[in-house]
Amino acid sequence: MPYNALKDFTPISLIGRSPAFLVASPYFQVQTAREAITFAKANPGKMTMAIAGTGSVVVDLFKARSGLNFISVPYKGSSPAMIDLMSGQVNVMITTMASAGTHIKAGKLRPLAVTGNKRNSDFPEIPTFAELGINGMDYEQWFGIMGPANLPKPIIDKIFLAMKQVLNMPDVRERLSGMALEVASPTPEEMKRKVEEDSNRWQKLAVELDIKPID
Repeated sequence: MPYNALKDFTPISLIGRSPAFLVASPYFQVQTAREAITFAKANPGKMTMAIAGTGSVVVDLFKARSGLNFISVPYKGSSPAMIDLMSGQVNVMITTMASAGTHIKAGKLRPLAVTGNKRNSDFPEIPTFAELGINGMDYEQWFGIMGPANLPKPIIDKIFLAMKQVLNMPDVRERLSGMALEVASPTPEEMKRKVEEDSNRWQKLAVELDIKPID
C-alpha cells in the first residue's frame, strides 16, 4: 500500500468487529460446511470461491489452514460477487454478515461456517471453522476511526468521547448487532494495539504463503 498504517495515521476509536462467514450459493449441491469440505477434498480444483477484489487475506488464510484446493474467482467488488454467488455462477464466498445478512435471511444464500473461536451470538446455529477441524481461522473484520498522523491529544480525546456516546445509543447498537457487528469502544491505545497486531499477523501470513507485492 502507498501508506504505512502504523505511522501515517492516528488511531482514535474502534467502532465494531465482525467475524467472516463462509456462505454458499443455493444452487451449490452441499447443505453444510462439512459437505463443502468433503466435496472440495473429493474434487480438487472444482469448488469455486468468489473474492471481492484481486486477493483476500481471509481466503488465503482458509486455503493455508484447510489445505483445500479450490479456484479463487476475483470480482470488482462485493456486489458483483454476490450477484454471481446467488445465481450459482460460483459456489462459495467468505464475507461479512453486513454484506450477506440480507441475502441469508431471504434464503438466497446458505451460511456454512464462521471465523473466530466461538459461535456468533446473533447466528448461534452456524459452526466455527475450528469445530470443523480447521484451526487458526481467527480472522475478523473491524471498523474504526483514524485521523492523520500526529493528531493533537485534545482532538483525539474529543472525537473518542463523542464516538463512545454514539456507540452507547440503543438504536445504533441494534443496527450494528443486526449486521453481526460486535460493538466496541476501546481507547485510542487499544485501537493502536489492534492495528499493530493485525499488521504483524498478515505480514507473517504473506511470508508463509510467499505472497509478493504486485508491481
